Formats: sequence, C-alpha cells, structure tokens
Amino acid sequence: LRKTLSVSQIIMDHNDNETDKISGTLPPVETTPILYLRFTPKATKDLILDIAARLNKVGIIIITTEGITDDNDDDDANLNNQQHNGVVLGLTTTQTLLENEAQIIQLVKPCRTNDMNIPRIMEHFSVAARDNFIHVVDGSSIDTKNNERFYDSLGLFTAAERVLLLQSMVNSIPALDATDSTTESSGEKKCAMPTLFHSILENYSKCASGEDKSKLMLVSSLKSLGYVDVVCPVHIPHLREYILRNTINFMSPPPIQAIRNYYGEHVAFYFAWMDFSSRWIRFPGIIGLIVYCVRNYRGHTVDNCDLTPFVGIVTFFWATIFNRFWEREEASLAYQWGSYAVTNRDALHYGKRANFTGEMRESPVTGRIEMYYSPTKRKLKCAVSVLVSMLIVVYPCILMILFMNMQGYISADDAKRWEMDQGYSHPLYFPFFAKLAEPGGVFDASSSWRCFLPVILRAILVNFMNQMYRKVAVALTEWENHELVKNHEDSLVLKRFAFEAFDAYVVLFYLAFYERNIHLLRLELVGALSADTFRRMLTESVI
Repeated sequence: LRKTLSVSQIIMDHNDNETDKISGTLPPVETTPILYLRFTPKATKDLILDIAARLNKVGIIIITTEGITDDNDDDDANLNNQQHNGVVLGLTTTQTLLENEAQIIQLVKPCRTNDMNIPRIMEHFSVAARDNFIHVVDGSSIDTKNNERFYDSLGLFTAAERVLLLQSMVNSIPALDATDSTTESSGEKKCAMPTLFHSILENYSKCASGEDKSKLMLVSSLKSLGYVDVVCPVHIPHLREYILRNTINFMSPPPIQAIRNYYGEHVAFYFAWMDFSSRWIRFPGIIGLIVYCVRNYRGHTVDNCDLTPFVGIVTFFWATIFNRFWEREEASLAYQWGSYAVTNRDALHYGKRANFTGEMRESPVTGRIEMYYSPTKRKLKCAVSVLVSMLIVVYPCILMILFMNMQGYISADDAKRWEMDQGYSHPLYFPFFAKLAEPGGVFDASSSWRCFLPVILRAILVNFMNQMYRKVAVALTEWENHELVKNHEDSLVLKRFAFEAFDAYVVLFYLAFYERNIHLLRLELVGALSADTFRRMLTESVI
C-alpha cells in the first residue's frame, strides 16, 4: 500500500491494460481499479492504513494508491502526523465476490429460458444459474457488436454494473468491526480505527448494545466525520470517447444502450428522454413553420391569423399523446434495463440522512435507542431560512425592476400615465435606465436586435443568481437538520423553486397582469426561451 504512484501513472497503466484489443471486452476485474476512494488531509496515515486493512478484510482489493509515501522513519508519531494533500485508493474486488454481491442485492438481468417463444426474461441474478445470464459467448454479442466492448470477458456484467456492485459492497461495510464493540469494556484489545471508533463511540455513548452501532456504515461515517470526501467510479477513456463520438454524431441517434452499459440507468434515461423529445418535437415544429409561411403569405399577424387557434389545438393534443408515448417508452426501457421495480430507491428516498445529528434517547414508541432532534428547533431554523431567503430575494427584485426599465417595459409614458392616475410618481420608474430603451439608446426597444440584448443579459444574470442561491439553499437546508432524506429534499426543492420562479417569471407576471400588453409579453417569452435554449445547449452539450 505504501508504494507511491502518481495519478498520471495510474491513468497510464489503466489505459494500457483497460481492454483486450483482440476480444474487445473489459479487462478482468482483479486487474483494474473500479472505484477511487479519496481521503482528506484530515485523515491520519494510521487511520488510512487501518481503513485499508478493513477493506481487505471484506474482499476489497486496493490495486493502486496515490499520496502515500514510502517512509522508513521508525518514529510512528512522525508518520502519523505527516501532512498530505489527500490520499487516493484505487479499489476493486474479485469476480466471485461481484457475483455474490449481485445475488445479494438481487440484480435484475436478462435470463435465457428454455421456451423458444420467450427466449429471455428479466430475473434476479443467481450464481447457480450464472450461465443463463451470460450476454457474450465466444466473442459474439447477443445485443449488438458495438455493445460487446462494455461487457467483461465472461459476458456477465457491464462497466456500470461493476461499479454498482462494488459500490454496494463498499457501502455495506459496517463502521465498527465485530470486535470493536467490546474494545472499550475489556480494555485488552487495541482499537483498529482509534479516531473513527472513538468519534462514533462518543455519539453513541448512551447505547446499551451494539445493535444500533452496527447500523452505521463505514463510508458514510467517514464522510460524516470529514475523513473521506470522494468515492467515484474510474473512467475508461476509450469507452468514454466512443460514447462521445457517437453522441455528437448528428447523422445517428445517441448510443442509449452504450450509455446505459457505461454510465448506468440514471444517465441513460436522461439521454433517452432528450432523444425521444428531439424526435417528437419535429411534428409541431413543421406545423408551426407551415402556419408561419401561410401567415406571411396572407399578410396576417399572429393576432388576426385564423390558423392560430388551430395550432394551439394541435399542440395540445400533441403534448397529451407525447406524454403517453414517453410513458410507454420509459416503461419499456425500465424493463429492458432491469430497473422497472427498484425498491432500494424508495428506501433511500424515505430513509434517514447520513448527516442527521442529534442526541441519543430512548424512543417513547419502540423503546429503542434512537437519535433525536427537537422538532421545535427545526421549525425555528426553517423560519430563519425563510427570512434569509426573503432578504436575498430583495436583490433580484431590484435587478428585475431595473431590467424592466432597460427593456422599455416601464417607460416615461408609463410614468406620466401613473402620475396622472395616482397623483404621485411611478415607484418603479428609473429615468437613467429607462432612457437606455428609448430610440437610439443602447437597448433600443424599437430595434430588431438591440431589444434582445437586455433579455440575454438578464438570462445570464438570472442563471448566475440561481447558481449562487443554490449554494445558500443547500447550506440552509443542511443547517435545518432534517432526519429523513425526503424531508431534506422537499425543503431544498421548495427554496430553489420559490427563488428561481420569482426571478424568472416576475417580469412575465408584470406584463401579463399589470401592463396587459400581449406584444411585449410575446417578445419577452421569445427572448427568454431562446436565451435559455442556447444556455442549455452550451452547458449540456458543449461544456
């Protein structure tokens, strides 16, 4: 473990051995890292070595290391106190343990049957029937030739399934070893993980038995205590480049199956949705183009064209049919990928958060020792979060008012009309910014292209503000200390939705319900949606 390898050397060795170029399959699992586990500088060398011993004990192989120096100093204190910038361990396991883990978590895969009419069905993986789950036999792929490279040489697991299984193994390691619970009472055995053990023991000092302690998992505890910050899959460069080349190839659809085999179902569903919606959006696009040409030929506008209601009705029925067909496509892909009935996702969504903190007490309902946090304190923190969010909203509110002046939505004519009707000056009118939208100004509202400049600028600024507030929302939600993952996510989504909906739609509400100007509302919608479309293309496709 103490052999030092630089990150570049790890990647270089991985590139040289990552696939058999003749067979075109993944290398044996024992010869290549699947996960990287990174320790923070807070973790001592003794703790890292003890964690490595715990991993090896359960069959996790440390195949590469980075950040641990070969120090021959006999002084253990100097070794333990030596500063480092982070230690990275490359983790893998054996093929046998992967198959056992697949059986334990009931991994769903296509299984061959003896019925010629039903050649394959989706079944839970079984080691005893492993031959029926093999996808690749004698170098030929049952799926497609291109997808063969994403399977191992045995044809059992894809690259994504390898990561899933190893992550399941790592995440299921208990934080305390079987001997750790008796260490303190006996005083004869040395604790294998002194720092981690005593930190957990301090939080669970009121526990009467080791049952509750055994529910703590090693990796989640290390993350909570700040010793580990990253557990991520190891990329296989040539497979990633293959997916990239085929994804940006506009002459063919994206390789959805290859994306699933490499990145997993969650990422594959996103690209499947994008591909499906891109194909279906062509129909209303063609209808809209035809109506646009007919309207221009007749000399009509969108307000007096008799085909405008027809387009609305067609779009309504198209959207309804689109949703129904996507549900069918989604269900079909979920069955093919073995994720149609995933119960672990619900258990994770409604389970307890790893970062939840509190004091230990005896449950008045079950009588068991549990971690408790006062609901009254949480409600007070939620109230403070609402107050902080309202104060932050003042800043985008002022900016939106200024942009409405720069776009000509609030002009000198509006100020005069307001003063005549109300008897005092317009509270939202700022002459300096409103003059920018007048004829000849920088953001001339009557210009065919200058009028879009403030729209684009506002879209960029809104995106920046949303990015900044996301960090604030995450910090506030974490501070509220919700016990369940669902409650934590609901609170976070509510904060982000309220803030982003306000800075994105306040201008639209002003034009629609106060000005009641359909022309300006249409320009605002076209400009905002166009700017957001280019932003999504830039961030999701290019960057």
